[in-house]
Amino acid sequence: VEMKGFDVGLVDFPGEMSGHPVYLCWRLGEPVVAHWHERDAGFAGRHPLAPTAMA
Repeated sequence: VEMKGFDVGLVDFPGEMSGHPVYLCWRLGEPVVAHWHERDAGFAGRHPLAPTAMA
């Protein structure tokens, strides 16, 4: 787990999607981890997780 922004409560979790290393990301106030981004991208590069990835 990596804290990325104490001021906004941003947390990244190292993960993998289709064999590719990514970060799953969560921000304070979000009910669940529902976004991901490339390891070299930041918050602005977030993408929603596919519904099947959250099952």
